[in-house]
Amino acid sequence: MKNLILALALTCAGGLSAQVIQGQINNCPKNWVKLAYFYGQERLLEDSLQVAKDGRIEFTKGYPPGLYTIVVDEGEYFDLIIPKDGEMEVFSTEYPEVAKNLIWEKGLENSAFTAFRNKGDQINQLVQEGQLTPENAQGVFASFEEGWLSENGMLDIANIIQARNPQPMDIDINTNFRLWTRAYWENTAVAHPGVVRSPFLQLNYSTYFDKICPQSPDTLLAVIDVLFDLKMDTLVRNYLVAKMTQRFESSKIMGMDKPFVKMVDLFYRNGVAYWESEEALGKILDKANELSWNLIGSQAPNFSFTDSKGIKGSLHDVKSPFVLVVFWDATCSHCKKTLPEVVDFYKSNKEKGLEVLAITVETELNEWRNYLKEHDLAWINGFDNDFSKQTFRHYYYIPTTPTTLLLDASKTILAKNLKTADYQQFVNEQP
Repeated sequence: MKNLILALALTCAGGLSAQVIQGQINNCPKNWVKLAYFYGQERLLEDSLQVAKDGRIEFTKGYPPGLYTIVVDEGEYFDLIIPKDGEMEVFSTEYPEVAKNLIWEKGLENSAFTAFRNKGDQINQLVQEGQLTPENAQGVFASFEEGWLSENGMLDIANIIQARNPQPMDIDINTNFRLWTRAYWENTAVAHPGVVRSPFLQLNYSTYFDKICPQSPDTLLAVIDVLFDLKMDTLVRNYLVAKMTQRFESSKIMGMDKPFVKMVDLFYRNGVAYWESEEALGKILDKANELSWNLIGSQAPNFSFTDSKGIKGSLHDVKSPFVLVVFWDATCSHCKKTLPEVVDFYKSNKEKGLEVLAITVETELNEWRNYLKEHDLAWINGFDNDFSKQTFRHYYYIPTTPTTLLLDASKTILAKNLKTADYQQFVNEQP
């Protein structure tokens, strides 16, 4: 379903290229050939093109700009670019070996693209024949590419080709991460619609977020600011919005709800993410609304409760250097496994000022009362089932039980939903 939504994000916006390509495949054995486009490392079917008896092909409708492949049959295909605008481009080729026989008789874009690919093939052949070492071949091709880019720098294909190697060499990532990030995404050609239908946007996205960018919520907030401040094509923006929002929402790293909420605030509350159904959009907004109350670094919302002795209290009435809030359910098997660990953690840190506030989410309290009688939970145990007012359920996102949050003396959220033992470092690190 997520892939379908992403596909809609990429196809429902952005201009189509005008008809700019005609061609001829001599001796073509097929009445129809396939037109596929690059999407990351895959080629996805776009259309079928009719081949006239004399081998002529015409692009009779517009397609989004990008890199495409005409497939005659298995092993017989060639790549081309559909530019976002420009003059008519005309090719001819012979079957078989349509890629080897390909000639662009008219059109700067594909003539330049074919020259680029042919040079790469020639150098690879020299390596295979032992006439060039891989290291020397890399230098030879780099020299060719520099001249090729200088000659063809104003073409669409040059923009897309440059996205192959986006990492800026003239900026130190360790001293200016923001500037480096800005240059990386500019080099990815995010302003050009054709980069979506290429191998490079997906690859650069994965490389950046999986291998380069620190997985720190605050760093990612800064990345969002830098990235979406760039001049960016609508299709590229849609791709990045869909991918990044899914990534942050599903992340298992603590605190990733911060960038998730920010993405929702920027793009899902104002109609930008139009590809979401009304139902799906509602769920995303509801989740972001609930999470926004409990972001790490923010103050935990106050709530009232009644403790196991019938005494009224509130979260902010609990005066301790640390408060571990536990939302749990006495009928929950995972809670029964986790609570003994919380007991050990509490006993080990009580002298350091740790208090535990355990709030049941149950509406029927018999199981809760029985559990308290059978177990030594020598901390504050409470409930609030007064649904005539807003309870803790309104302020806290509790998708499963137990849900836990560690607060400092000012009720600032230090960490949440960690294994109990992992909270120890936060207690140890506080002055």
